[in-house]
Order: sequence, then structure tokens, then C-alpha cells
Amino acid sequence: MSIDLMKEFGLTEKQSRLMFSLEYLVTFLDAESENNENKKKQKKEWLEKWSSSVNVFLKEEKIITAKTENNSILKDLITSTYKENPKYKVPFYLILLEISLFTPYFALSKDQKIKALKYRRNIPLLEKISTMLNLESGHIKKYISCNDKAIRGLTNFWPKLIGGALIGAVVLAITAGLAAPAIGALFAVAGLKGAAATAAGLALLGGGAIAAGGFGVAGGVAVIVGGGSLLGVVAGSTAGALIASAPKFTLQQAAKLEVAMKEILVGQQKDVQLIQAIITEQKKTVRNLEDKLFELEAHKQQNKKEIKNLKESIEFLKKSINRNHNI
Repeated sequence: MSIDLMKEFGLTEKQSRLMFSLEYLVTFLDAESENNENKKKQKKEWLEKWSSSVNVFLKEEKIITAKTENNSILKDLITSTYKENPKYKVPFYLILLEISLFTPYFALSKDQKIKALKYRRNIPLLEKISTMLNLESGHIKKYISCNDKAIRGLTNFWPKLIGGALIGAVVLAITAGLAAPAIGALFAVAGLKGAAATAAGLALLGGGAIAAGGFGVAGGVAVIVGGGSLLGVVAGSTAGALIASAPKFTLQQAAKLEVAMKEILVGQQKDVQLIQAIITEQKKTVRNLEDKLFELEAHKQQNKKEIKNLKESIEFLKKSINRNHNI
């Protein structure tokens, strides 16, 4: 994966903080609108736990706990973030994509039971955030619709496993242990182990981000969003472990990558060469996974579950490549 592709799907430390802060805002306002006092309390408790876990990743600069879209600190962050590269809007489209598809209240541990908490996506609020990010209106519904269609195309039916339920499937895969070592390694620097490391990793995944080795990688790129975790640079890292062990994670990321390519890279950038480069990297990822599958099949009996999951992920990726070719 070239450095240009990394930049297309990577966020800097400041951009990452902005994305998570906006996710905090939409979740807080959803909790505030909850009529059931018990559920409101649970939502706010979840938000506190989620934001604390994400702050482990952000380290120095914490999430801005804005209670309204008119928060001056949040607006200042947007302004200063734009100053990093004033003419380059792709990161902001990716941030908007992540916020549009973000579904809070997923489990942050294997034993957490929060199925009763429902998230009501606030389209008018998301449109306000789009305006705050200096982006054109009308993207939100396109992102959501395109994502749903991508999931349907990749699975051949209209699945219930979207949003929080899809995140939940990823949670189960991680807490079951198949990808836990990668998640644990991700947060080892922060001194976290076991359940604390897993909670931090799940909070980050649910927020739409995959760490790419920590801040400072590739000139400040910190996380990969918009489905970029399917590309070759992270085939052997946290995302690689998730792709191999959690087919629903692969499905989620493949759908998101399709949205990013169709609505952002084609719709906004009109960059066919970049799309061809992305498809090339997707093919490399498939080849890497097929090599891993070959190794596992040498000992089929003890690797049954891993082989089943890996085959499903490879199938999703191959369908994704075909669909992206059509774009």
C-alpha cells in the first residue's frame, strides 16, 4: 500500500479527535432525547465508558465533551483542523461518513448486556454537522442508503446485521479470543491488559477507526477509516487479525469502503486512478488471506473455526472487489 493510499484513508491525531468528539456529540444528544429515565442513565453511563476508552487512544488531547453543536471549543477544533491542509477535504468527508454510520451502545465487553438501548439517528443534526465541516448538504442520506445497498449486495439479502448489531458481531469475535491478541497489543503501550485493553479496542472499533501503529505513522496518520482497513498495509496488524477472524467485520468494512469509493472518491474526487490502486491493494489482501488459509488447511481439524471464518471473509472481499470494479 502506497503512502498516498494511507493518506486517503488515514486521519491525523487532530482529525481523529474531531471525529470522536462529533460522535460523542451525537450520542450525548441522543441520550438527552431519551424519555425513559432509566435508559437515559444507561446511555450516559455507556457514553462515559466509551469516551474514557477512546481517550486512552487519544492520549494527550481528549474528546471534546460538547453538549451542543454550537460548542465554541468544537468549532475551534474544526477551524484548526482545516488549517492542517485547507484545500484537502477528503478527511472531512470520511469523518462525516463515520459519524453518519456510527451506532453507539454496542457492548464494550463480552458480558455487557445493553440490547434495550436504541439509537435514533438524527438526520437534521448530522446535516448541521456537515455544514459545520464546510461540506455540502445531502451526503448523509446518500451514505446511509449506499451502505445499506452495499451490505445487501455483499450478502444477497437485506440483513438485520447492520449498525449496532453488526458491531456486536465483531465484539463477539474479538472477546471470543480470535482477535484478542491484536487488540491487546494495540493498547499495550498505554499499559492496559486484559478486559481494559479489549474495552479500549472495542470502543475504537465502534467509533469507526483502526489504529495503524499509533500516532506518528506515515507522517502523523493515526487511524484508518472509511473501510481503509481492508487495504494491504494492515494485513498483518489489528485489522488483519479482525479480517481473518471476524467475517462480519469484513462485511462492515467492505460496505463502508464501497460508500467511500462511490460517494467520496468518485463523487467528489473523480479519481479513477486512485480507485484502481485501491482495488489492487484489495487483491493483495485477498492473496495474503488465501496464503493464510492454505496454511490453516494443513491442520484442518484443530483450525475448523478459523478456516470457516477466513473463508467467509475472503468471499466478502472477492464480492467487494467485483462491486468496486463496477464503480
